[in-house]
Amino acid sequence: NISRKPGGKDPQIGEFMKSALKFREDYAQVLKRGSYIVLDKEKDKLDQVIAFARHRHGKTLLVLANKNVNRNVACQVQVPTLKENQKLVNLLPAYGEESKFQVSKGEIAVDLAPGRIHVFEIDTPYIETYTKQVYKQH
Repeated sequence: NISRKPGGKDPQIGEFMKSALKFREDYAQVLKRGSYIVLDKEKDKLDQVIAFARHRHGKTLLVLANKNVNRNVACQVQVPTLKENQKLVNLLPAYGEESKFQVSKGEIAVDLAPGRIHVFEIDTPYIETYTKQVYKQH
């Protein structure tokens, strides 16, 4: 019997999952116990962009994702207290087409590639104070 090749035909899927599980472990306290913050969006007529933040003890994770797996989606995401010099380093590995981001004070203009998800650790310790919809964990 010829056994299957480890990783199959698309080993990048397995690598992405390994990296995502490690990320989940590294940021467990923020993800499990942090507050959930709904971020306002502009120019997302078909509601194709998922945009929220998780915040705990001064640490904030920004999550941006494109629900559309067939085409890019662009919009502006309001991120209260975001500084214009904020560096964005994706905590999940890259796959597929690249997305584009432009940071300005209090917002990010995004052009998300099809089916992409991005998670960034950002420096916004007071984001809960300036956001309308904050859901705290018990």
